[in-house]
Amino acid sequence: MILTGLARLGRDAQVRFTAAGEPVASLALAFSYGKKGDVG
Repeated sequence: MILTGLARLGRDAQVRFTAAGEPVASLALAFSYGKKGDVG
């Protein structure tokens, strides 16, 4: 079985900084997936 997928950004990326000053990015992803050959 082969699964294929598509991911879309749910909203803008958010960049935060740790106490040490390191940047950390957060992303919201929406997934759509199905078996190869499915229609729809």
